[in-house]
Amino acid sequence: MALLGGLISLYVTIKMIIDAYESEGFLHAVICFFCGLYALYWLLFRYEDNDKIVLIICAVVGVVLSVVGRTSTL
Repeated sequence: MALLGGLISLYVTIKMIIDAYESEGFLHAVICFFCGLYALYWLLFRYEDNDKIVLIICAVVGVVLSVVGRTSTL
């Protein structure tokens, strides 16, 4: 479960970095990569594609799966 959550989170991160690079340039993509709060800001307020709500849902599901997968003791 943790691996699946990590892959979903990686997908969301890559989509955000690509969008930041295409719309604002290299500096914003680097800031999105290194600063998690700026990436969250970018996703919520500056992401312009039609799949914004899908990426937000994927980000939440990815974090939840990662946490649940790491804390389960099966």
